[in-house]
Amino acid sequence: MTELIRTFIAVELPENIRSAILQPRNRLQAGLSGIRWVAPENLHLTLHFLGDIGPEDVARVSAALSAAVSGMPVFSVCARGIGAFPSMSRPRVLWIGLGGDVKNLGEIYRRIGEHLEAMGLLKEKRDFTGHLTIGRMKEKIDPAQLVKFIKGVRDFETEPFPVDRVTLFRSEVKPHGPVYTALDDAFLMSTTLSR
Repeated sequence: MTELIRTFIAVELPENIRSAILQPRNRLQAGLSGIRWVAPENLHLTLHFLGDIGPEDVARVSAALSAAVSGMPVFSVCARGIGAFPSMSRPRVLWIGLGGDVKNLGEIYRRIGEHLEAMGLLKEKRDFTGHLTIGRMKEKIDPAQLVKFIKGVRDFETEPFPVDRVTLFRSEVKPHGPVYTALDDAFLMSTTLSR
């Protein structure tokens, strides 16, 4: 029986951006309980969650990613602001939003979605809401308490960082938390950076 690979497509964050995100996250962590915080090394910008795919699909998805970003120029975004899904009154996920050229990010999301749909691998269609998940609620949290602590970090913003590639990741569930491994990168135009 073929072993399936749990996968997602994301933009990896530079080390300095992950470090900057720890500042507001740590302030929230010090004042709020009942939240499972995302490990710093696992912070990323998810574009599409694929779920379980066969090993034979990895090369197909990699080719689709390359085709989707072909001709797209490198652009910059920043991490900005803090909020909760589905709402501050019913928080389940804490996130940091995005600023900068989010229009191009939405275009990459759309293009990748079209290629995945053509392959029969797109499992959900939703509007793109770019965000970085920093925590998930383990138990019910008092919304007023959450609002109080978020007010102290709501003006958070990082320096801009380049989006120069999208990455296909493998996700493995381990006892200490998920482990993400990059399987392949698809590079945007005008970049000479390498992993």
